[in-house]
Amino acid sequence: MNDIENNYKALEMPNILYEEAKVNSGPIIDKDIQTHPFMLPLVKRIARARPQWTIITAMNGIYTSGDGYVCSSFKIYEGKTQLGRIYKGYGRLGDTAYAIDNDRLNADRKRGGTPSTKDVAKAFKMVIKSFHGQTVDEAFREAHSEASITVSSLFNNSHGKFLRKYTNLNEFMVGYVMKNWDHMQQAAIDAGVSPTALDGMQEAYTAYVDTKAIRAAWNNSEGVTVLIRGDDYIVDSPTGKHILDGDKLTVNIKRSLGILKMVDINTYVADHGVRVGKNKFFVSSKEQIK
Repeated sequence: MNDIENNYKALEMPNILYEEAKVNSGPIIDKDIQTHPFMLPLVKRIARARPQWTIITAMNGIYTSGDGYVCSSFKIYEGKTQLGRIYKGYGRLGDTAYAIDNDRLNADRKRGGTPSTKDVAKAFKMVIKSFHGQTVDEAFREAHSEASITVSSLFNNSHGKFLRKYTNLNEFMVGYVMKNWDHMQQAAIDAGVSPTALDGMQEAYTAYVDTKAIRAAWNNSEGVTVLIRGDDYIVDSPTGKHILDGDKLTVNIKRSLGILKMVDINTYVADHGVRVGKNKFFVSSKEQIK
């Protein structure tokens, strides 16, 4: 219950309450509100057997009838803990039935819908059996689950924050390590890093630097795409697409194409570009076609 935000109206018994947010309260709180005749025997039986429980219905649990406002859905609380919910539902044959729902029943139920019965005595037994405070095992499972979520959340948040900060140092750190590779390699080995894991580091860094420069040329439109068709060179540059004879190519494009023609497809050459296909190239040249 939350008396600060809600108004409450007792129904058939003191612990059977209608709840309405104060911001919405108006004439309805003073109108005739009653428990649905089908639900009333079960609700009253529970209220008598468990006077420490509070059985609450709200706006979304009522509908209007000729006799006023009729409540058909109830949440059951012990203190501030919600134990479960009962409502007017439907059985397997589509007939009216008592539907009983809470986390414990949901965990035990492997398939099918919410448990329901037309028998008020059976419904009462189901509620009394399954609506209660957490067992030690349930409380521990909840604590374990919350601990797992909290531990992971704290790590993920702090890890993400650190990585965002570290990103600002990344280029500097990588450059510093590679410029001082002999010293840094030995320091890493002394710290327990396997020497095998460090094999080829300089070559890998060189490839990273070279391909980064080629990508920058592509992103900044500082290179040209070349397609060779017969004797024609189709060159797409920032100034437009050009169809040229070989002797019309700029010196640097000719030189780069000559080198790139000698390598395999999907291979780069530093400061020259990439052979994309048999007759397709990207030349990372800053000299543009006029």
